[in-house]
Amino acid sequence: MASALDKAAVGGTVVVSGNAGGGGFEGASRIDRGVAGWYPNHGSADAVLIPEKELMDARGNDALRNDSLVSAGIRKAQDSIIGPRYRLLSKPNWRALPKMFDERWAEEFQEEYETKFTLYAESTNCWIDAAGKLTFSDLLRLAVGPSYMVHGEVLGAAEWLEDRGRPYSTAIQLVDPMRLSTPPGFSESRYMRAGLEKSRSGRVVRYWIRNSHPNDLITDWESATWSGVWARKPWGRKNILFVANQVRTEQSRGVSQLAAGLKPLWMRRKLGDLELQNVALNAMYAAVLETDLPEAVASSIIGEAESGTQSGAYEAVVQKLVDYLGGKALMLDGVKVPVVPPGTHMKMQRATSSGNDGFSFERSLDRHLARIFGMSVEEFTGDFTETNYSSARAAMGETHRYNQAQRATVADKLATDIASLWLEEALRRGDIQSMPVGWHWGMFYQGLNREALTQCQWLGAPRPEIDPLKEAQADGVKLVNKTATFAAVCAKNGEDWREVIDQVAREQDYANKKSVSLDYVGGKVSAGVRSDPDEEPRRGDGKFGSPGNDDDEGGDAPKATHKPRHRVRAEV
Repeated sequence: MASALDKAAVGGTVVVSGNAGGGGFEGASRIDRGVAGWYPNHGSADAVLIPEKELMDARGNDALRNDSLVSAGIRKAQDSIIGPRYRLLSKPNWRALPKMFDERWAEEFQEEYETKFTLYAESTNCWIDAAGKLTFSDLLRLAVGPSYMVHGEVLGAAEWLEDRGRPYSTAIQLVDPMRLSTPPGFSESRYMRAGLEKSRSGRVVRYWIRNSHPNDLITDWESATWSGVWARKPWGRKNILFVANQVRTEQSRGVSQLAAGLKPLWMRRKLGDLELQNVALNAMYAAVLETDLPEAVASSIIGEAESGTQSGAYEAVVQKLVDYLGGKALMLDGVKVPVVPPGTHMKMQRATSSGNDGFSFERSLDRHLARIFGMSVEEFTGDFTETNYSSARAAMGETHRYNQAQRATVADKLATDIASLWLEEALRRGDIQSMPVGWHWGMFYQGLNREALTQCQWLGAPRPEIDPLKEAQADGVKLVNKTATFAAVCAKNGEDWREVIDQVAREQDYANKKSVSLDYVGGKVSAGVRSDPDEEPRRGDGKFGSPGNDDDEGGDAPKATHKPRHRVRAEV
């Protein structure tokens, strides 16, 4: 019978095989004291998430209301991902459409689609919002910020409103994700998870939503009733818009992005409260006299008018304090102030800090929270006092990549779905005049027509710049080397390249009418246009010819003792 531990002598070394030592991975060791007590919950994604989601989201909402850094972090995410306005840049894939579509049609469709949708979506009448409060960009800011970052998901209903005076019936109603839950009479199963009714393959076919918030200000019978909303209309139109932060396979609901940071967030808040309480407690006493001298002598030291005598007001205050305490400790804003007998001294002792002088507990917590928001600690706290140019640029690059991913996974999905809903209605009503002959709105959901027609790019907040001159120079080099397009450079700045070209053309036409030159030289507007376009540029000394040319006739300048590294031609 083979032993559990097979030993073999190899070159004088004893080799032990088997898992008696805890296996080959230290992180899975059962005998290492560092990790021996670490037995995490290894349930499925839904088994771990769904029972804790309500409390986790409630704590996230509390942090949003009461923690200034969390509130500022979410606002910064909104400003960095969406910006003041989220703009549509249509790019229909005409090659994937029927043969009636071509490139010329695509150019006409782009302009018409972008113009009409933007007018409707960004109207100050807030047609796009079923509640009539928010514009299209406002809806996305609310979805990307508090909803997705706190709840880990965005839930919206596509409404059809036929109110008088509305230009279109399509409207979006954002719904609190806490209303999405399993109604009574249904048990959690493979086909029902936290309000999501699924098919055999796992696709959501119906959403069960409470008719009001479970903890609304006014509790009525609607909070105890649910409505089942099918995911799509019979012809394919979406009824519900749902985006979830999925971190594991087979996960039904979204995980709050604050989940991993809730504990350090709470610790940071408690640390601030304790520091404030300590400062307040120490400020209560200006001076304390500790002495074994008789009362009369002690009173004379602190300035009593007559040794051994006290005013009636003083005795009344002392008596009221004793009556109030009743032998119990005094509480000062939650801080206990013990009452000790005369002659007993209490020594206040603060906890010692870490042995590492460069370690700051609060700074460490800020780093944890900053990574939760995908930011550097400087951006998260707003403190750039210890940051140089290179570090700030690298940090902003990391934040930009994170924001780009968030924009693609959340904002772009929602924005494209909303624009698609509007486009379907506009096509049905015949409001898109650029559609070719033979097109019918019923073809919208055939094959990949919807995806080809609504393919687009969204322009949000521009990429932040530390040194605009260096950024502009880098863009210029890329354009010259054909490694970037003008459209890409404009998109990085949050601009539509067609609008930029149109605006430049208008400015040039107006300047020509006024006999003003808009030729840009070295980043500045030139003083004017040379009368002779073939005229050579002037040198720095006012003479014509190439700069640095010492062989010109009449040149009195001495020859340079070394060859210059760069030659610059200045135009005036």
